[in-house]
Amino acid sequence: MADPNNNPQDRIRIFDPDGLPLAEFRAAVSRSWAIGDEGRAQFVYPSRKTNVVNEKVLQFGNWLLIENTHLPPWVGVFDTPRTAATRTSTPSAYTPERVFAQRIGPLEEVVTGSPGTIFQRILYYVNLGDPTIIKAGTLWQGGVARSETLNPSPLDKSLQRIQERSMEEYTWRPVVDAAGRLGVYADWLPLLGEETSALLHEGRGGGNVEAVGSIMVEDGDIVNDVLAFGEGLSWQSKPNVRRFDVNSIGKYGRRQASVEYSGVSDLQTLIDNADAYLQQHREPVRSFKINALNVGDTFKFMRLGNRMPLQFENVGFYAGGQGLQTTVRIMGMSYDPVVAGKITLVVEEVL
Repeated sequence: MADPNNNPQDRIRIFDPDGLPLAEFRAAVSRSWAIGDEGRAQFVYPSRKTNVVNEKVLQFGNWLLIENTHLPPWVGVFDTPRTAATRTSTPSAYTPERVFAQRIGPLEEVVTGSPGTIFQRILYYVNLGDPTIIKAGTLWQGGVARSETLNPSPLDKSLQRIQERSMEEYTWRPVVDAAGRLGVYADWLPLLGEETSALLHEGRGGGNVEAVGSIMVEDGDIVNDVLAFGEGLSWQSKPNVRRFDVNSIGKYGRRQASVEYSGVSDLQTLIDNADAYLQQHREPVRSFKINALNVGDTFKFMRLGNRMPLQFENVGFYAGGQGLQTTVRIMGMSYDPVVAGKITLVVEEVL
């Protein structure tokens, strides 16, 4: 059973756009994390507590930091919507992708290098003009070199494109220095998370997870024959490659797709993108939405990217009967202190 005496404890602080501290307070802040996507935080606070509910503290562009005894830190920037009722105010904050969405790239620049190098260039344009507190952290420079074109589209789109094409990942690492000033370090890694031995299990004898609606969903387009093409004035001039996955074709029949990679003219980059696309689409994605329960030290393993065994007694098929035993990876998670004994997880099967 969940132990209410072991519930996570939050420390909540707000900083100005330069990272200087403005307020520290207690509230029930619900928040979410996701790999390669924007997370959101929100809380309701009494308007009579004007040390927090005032224009200086809740200003759009200020930073919210939540540190926790069990869960990973959450950091993000205040933005719309902000709602007010008769006695309460409800601000919203978003992970640093929101800052990328508010900055645009150059007119046109072809960047060649590892995905980490390209990410560093995107971060340069985020901080061009008015610098932010987002800084380059640990940037993995391995992986296959590629060429990508940056243009005046919002830089969160460039970030998403590079992350999806390379299948590498990033995370935000908040650090408060000895002077109390907040900095947000952007880390680029080949893969988030780690292998863990912590078992997620459900069953009649108890467990540390519970089902949320449809426990298992098999979804996503299956593609095993892809034509990847890049920039060109005509089909004859567009660079292109054709890539196949023989095992998937044998299992599901031939399933074709064509995918455009705008801004790509380098043939090797197209090959890398096509291979990554096939890796993502050669099998249907089996995803699971479950609640992790605060049993034992379960919450300490709740980190984006972590991989762990998952076991169900009455879902799926296993060893000629009912049940499921597989390995999953945490792709997204959300937490609401109002229900402190649960973390909602979105996990995907690791093939």
